[in-house]
Amino acid sequence: MLNDRPPSRPPFTCPSCGTQTEGKYCSNCGEKRITDEDYSIRRYLEEIFSAITLLESKLLRSLWLVASKPGYLSREYFAGRRVRYIKPLQLFIFLNVVYYFSLTVFTATTFTTPLATQLHMNNYYPGYASRRVDHKLQVDKISYATLESKYNGKTAILSKTLIFLLIPILHCCFSCSSFGIESFSLSTW
Repeated sequence: MLNDRPPSRPPFTCPSCGTQTEGKYCSNCGEKRITDEDYSIRRYLEEIFSAITLLESKLLRSLWLVASKPGYLSREYFAGRRVRYIKPLQLFIFLNVVYYFSLTVFTATTFTTPLATQLHMNNYYPGYASRRVDHKLQVDKISYATLESKYNGKTAILSKTLIFLLIPILHCCFSCSSFGIESFSLSTW
C-alpha cells in the first residue's frame, strides 16, 4: 500500500526563536520556514498582488472605518483592540503620501489658498490683503500675474510642509494620551 502523504521535511531551527521544529511553520512562534521559492520573482509578485488586492487587509479596514464611522478607531485603539487595524501613525503617513501623489494628478487646492481667493473670496481681511499685494507689486516692480504665480507656488509647497509637520505634533498628542490623558481623540486614532 502506498503512502499518500508528501515526504516529510527535515527539522529546521527557527531563525526567530531558535526552536528546533518540523513542518512548514515553527511550532513555537509560527515563523515560516524559508525555502528557495520564497526568494523567487514569482513569489515577490504574488506578495505585491496580495498586498494590493487583499480585501481583509488592515489598511482597507481602517480606511473604511475612518470614512464610515469617525471616532470608532479611536475608541478601539484606547480600548486596546489594535490588532485588526493599521497603526495610527502608519495610517496618517499613508494618507499623506496618497494626498501628495493625488495633487500631481488632480489640480485641487485642498489646503492651499491661491492669491485670487485671498483677494476676492476672503471675508475676513480683503482690504489688508489688497494693500499687501499692491505694496508688493510696487516694491518688487513685477506684474500681478508674476506675483500670483510665485505666491501660488509657495503656498502649495508650504501647505504640504505644514501637513507633514503635523506628524510629530500628532505623535506628541498621542504620547500624552498614552500617559492617561485619554480625553484627546482623533477619528484616525
